Amino acid sequence: MAAGRACYVLALAAYYTGASPDGVEHARRAIAHLERGRSRAELSWLGQSQWVLGLHLFLRGEFDAALDAEATVEATAARLGGEPRLRSFAAWTSGWILATRGEWDRAIEACRRAVADSPDPVNTALATGRLATAYLEKGEAAEALPLLERSVDQLAGFRFPQLQGLFTALLAEARLLTGDPIGARDAAERAVALTRDGRYPFGLAWARRALARIARAAGDLDAAAAQLAEALVVFVSIHTRFEAARTQLELAELAQARGDLAGATAGLAEAGQALASMMVSRYDERLGALRAALGLVR
Repeated sequence: MAAGRACYVLALAAYYTGASPDGVEHARRAIAHLERGRSRAELSWLGQSQWVLGLHLFLRGEFDAALDAEATVEATAARLGGEPRLRSFAAWTSGWILATRGEWDRAIEACRRAVADSPDPVNTALATGRLATAYLEKGEAAEALPLLERSVDQLAGFRFPQLQGLFTALLAEARLLTGDPIGARDAAERAVALTRDGRYPFGLAWARRALARIARAAGDLDAAAAQLAEALVVFVSIHTRFEAARTQLELAELAQARGDLAGATAGLAEAGQALASMMVSRYDERLGALRAALGLVR
């Protein structure tokens, strides 16, 4: 069991450092070591390893494989008599995946289950933040806002700067969408500081993208482009394919707004190809609108 636990720890560390290819490998090794076990402890570590595998697959844009991995977590939890921690982990991670892909109602349902099943305050804060994520992805920022405030406050008390920073970036987006640009900027800048100090590149890229959206809303297209470019570099470097693709789409839209038609065309092609390869259709309308604006639709 020791080898399996060690591989799990390496897989989880790879999530925070942005090394998903290594994380997938470590998680699969952990599973190979632990799936032969029969004790409760071995099954618990197995479920956690299956969970972190799904997390890494999701960040790489392998949505179906990630959901399959989380389903195995549910099965392992059932072998443990419905172990609530594993059930909650699997539910909020599945909810995050579904929300990102555009299946918002299923995502909200899953995240609500995660909150209900949560056995401890830290996980409740994470599940609440993911429920807020589902609402925010759906475009219901008013529903997301109080949930994010609660999650951020709880994570601050637990001294968890990485995820506190990530959810603070989401809080910035919710504030922007609900008409509070000053509060949004304050939150985004705080998110940058937290994720940078916590050495959490995924959260830092998200915070940079939030700052870009705030700058664009204020009419500062140059600042928005600079922040998006920084976010994209990080998303690409840590192999988060979907987040890189939708950031590339935002950059392409911004390039078109700034009159950079060549940049917009190139960015559109890259984003469109990546999103199609991941079979994500939720951005088809935006891709089509940009193609039309660039005169690429006959």
